[in-house]
Amino acid sequence: MKSIILIVADSLRYDTYKQVLEKINIPYHDFDGFNSCNSCTELSLPWMLSGMEIYSPNMNIPRDLEKKGYKTTLIHSNPIVHRFSGCFQETIDLAKKQKLYKFTKKYNRLRNFIEKHFPELYNNIKTHIRGTEETYLPYTRIYDTLPHITRDNPRFTWVHLMDPHTPYYPVETQLTYRETLDLNNHQMSAVRGYYQPKLCEVQSWYEEYKQECMESLSFLVDWLEIVNYDNTVIIFTSDHGEEFGEHGEYGHKGNRFNPENTRVPFVVIGHDLPECSFMDHSHLREYIKRLTK
Repeated sequence: MKSIILIVADSLRYDTYKQVLEKINIPYHDFDGFNSCNSCTELSLPWMLSGMEIYSPNMNIPRDLEKKGYKTTLIHSNPIVHRFSGCFQETIDLAKKQKLYKFTKKYNRLRNFIEKHFPELYNNIKTHIRGTEETYLPYTRIYDTLPHITRDNPRFTWVHLMDPHTPYYPVETQLTYRETLDLNNHQMSAVRGYYQPKLCEVQSWYEEYKQECMESLSFLVDWLEIVNYDNTVIIFTSDHGEEFGEHGEYGHKGNRFNPENTRVPFVVIGHDLPECSFMDHSHLREYIKRLTK
């Protein structure tokens, strides 16, 4: 039995990845025109795991493969993804437990009130807690995530990558740390409806987003080329896309069924792959069953 590695790049739009993956020297099947089933992680994962709108803790991909003798592992740094970790035999949680994150989750209404009515105060508190580049990102980057993948067979591994999720902080950015911080603060305020951005700001958000996409995908391509595909199949996709004001909203709120938020990559890399014609994540569970026959 072949191991299956499912790599999910959070918030990756279809139109930002293709030129990088074309550099892969390995045969792969690219599903052009593929769609996620919703526009945010919390609402997309039930479809991906269970093939249904409502997540079932007993009817899902890890449970299916466990019955076939697979070990199952979830690797992530996303607290929303962690809500679905119970169906995996092993979970590797790489999230950075930052003070601000824990505080804002516990006192979400208070945070919303302060951010909406006293944005400068909120941003100053945020800057104080995330005062350095080392403490800024709340998630783990791709190059710190992929090394946790175990290559023993047979294993099903779900790798949930947080880059290019907000806050955007590409390694090769030309912005100063303070400029990056201000840019991301304004974007998150726009996502929550507290801030009306200027066109130049939106363009800057998109450029930083694309830069982070290209950096993470370039690293992924290098990693993909050293995998042994005689005993491994890799599926690469995203749980949803990202919106930059194309339809009056920003980020990836739930139930936003426009191309920017739902058109995502879906690439399968390996040998002797089964034929398939599905075009959204609702069929992912059935496809993985076919891969393991």
